[in-house]
Amino acid sequence: MKKTTTFFATCQRWIVGSLLALLGFSACSEEVIDDPNKGGYDMYGSPTTDYIVTGRVIDEAGNPIRGIAVKPFFGNLIDPQMVPVAYADQNGMFKMDTLKGLGLATPPILFTDEDGKENGGEFLNDTLRYPEFERTLLEKGSGWHEGLYELKAEVKLIKKE
Repeated sequence: MKKTTTFFATCQRWIVGSLLALLGFSACSEEVIDDPNKGGYDMYGSPTTDYIVTGRVIDEAGNPIRGIAVKPFFGNLIDPQMVPVAYADQNGMFKMDTLKGLGLATPPILFTDEDGKENGGEFLNDTLRYPEFERTLLEKGSGWHEGLYELKAEVKLIKKE
């Protein structure tokens, strides 16, 4: 009786294993569809997006502020020397190098007065978060890459007293 049970169990495992192998290989296709509306393929990872951060820094009276440092805040995750920094020009305009491969958590952008009393006085630091920016699609991405977006804002800094 023991030999019969072992024989049937072995046959059953062999048949189930063969069926699973055949079904697994037949489920694969060489056709790649990169359109989720047409039953696109599964991908692993997390969505990423690239951003260009632009805008203008002004004081409470609407005058441009020169020399304000604009940089993303990554906390302790990235070496501070590797974080891109942009500075507002004489018109208060700034454009930060492209922030590449950011996932769902876009870092806040810090605005700091690093030059002190030069360029119009001392200003309090400010922080803008993702929803506070105007978001414009510049280049459409594909797959998990959502594309290149411009984040644009006008930032009003308050003078220190």
